[in-house]
Amino acid sequence: EEATGIRPSGLSVAYIPFLLASHKFLAPGAVSAWLLPTAFLQRTAGQALRSYLARQVRIQRIHTYDHGILGTAGHDEAILDWSLVIFTNQTAQPTDTFKFSTGGELFGADSTVDVPYTRLDPDTSWANLDQQGDAADRISYTMDDFFRIRRGWRAPGENFFVMDENRAWALGLQPFHMHPMLPHPKDVTADIIEADEWGYPKDEPRRVVIFSRYDTYSLENKDPAFLKYLDAANGDTINESEERGNKAWYNLHLPGVAPILVQPAKADDRAPFRFVQNQSNGIAGPGWITMYPNLAWAQPELILNGIDWDAVQLALEAIRLPDPSKKPELTPQAVASLDATVIAEHFGLTDKRA
Repeated sequence: EEATGIRPSGLSVAYIPFLLASHKFLAPGAVSAWLLPTAFLQRTAGQALRSYLARQVRIQRIHTYDHGILGTAGHDEAILDWSLVIFTNQTAQPTDTFKFSTGGELFGADSTVDVPYTRLDPDTSWANLDQQGDAADRISYTMDDFFRIRRGWRAPGENFFVMDENRAWALGLQPFHMHPMLPHPKDVTADIIEADEWGYPKDEPRRVVIFSRYDTYSLENKDPAFLKYLDAANGDTINESEERGNKAWYNLHLPGVAPILVQPAKADDRAPFRFVQNQSNGIAGPGWITMYPNLAWAQPELILNGIDWDAVQLALEAIRLPDPSKKPELTPQAVASLDATVIAEHFGLTDKRA
């Protein structure tokens, strides 16, 4: 903010304030090139960055690379969409234009168009800058606008911490040291995972992950059977858990419960994937793709006021591919990139700005 007068919103990732702060090191007329996740140019979290590019410097070129060509691993998932922004430290004029290219290489782009500066609105997505007329005014949505999409959680030392519920009871463990896990995707055929009165999935087999927030002195009184079971852990299990950042190796950091799960589509499914509604407190393990409401880039007021997950599931099942016979491989990236117009319509966003 000190360097540009622009205050990033609370939705911005830490990288954006760092970029804005670099402005004070630029000499007049200096040329800069930023390689950025394309999401910064398209999503709400990048509004401050777009404001800087549109109002304080002059863009010379924006090039968006093909999906996956510069894939770089992040903390949770790979970032597969990147754009290069080249600009000079000078004030742009309303009559200025710049090159916007997509695909291929920087000096051999698949498509290049001239974009007038009058098209740059920091408050809207820049996803369609290369389109003209009515097509340019349409706002596109993908699933990662509304959901954080991840692979299922794998417990450290999985064979030690995850077990059948019956075995946990046989060991004498207290129920407050158990948390339900979902059945493996191959064992789920229904489109809804229902819960019993305790929040456990009704589907068999019933599995739990065991963990504890208590220190070993408290465990002697609260659950001596759990403390005894900890003695059976080998060094690999303990090391793997500690490497995950668990201060006490048996105090696991569990992920949140995903309300929507994804399975591969069957041959007769019209949608590209099968979307399963999770009504239980069960955690999705390996084999699942999980969908969590995205508070950063969706509409927070809609999320916080509650969602009709039955309606959302119906909207997801209405997603279609140009060629329904070609089912894509199930990956988080494939789900994230799906056209989410049906979800935007469900939330009433199709007539709003990005």
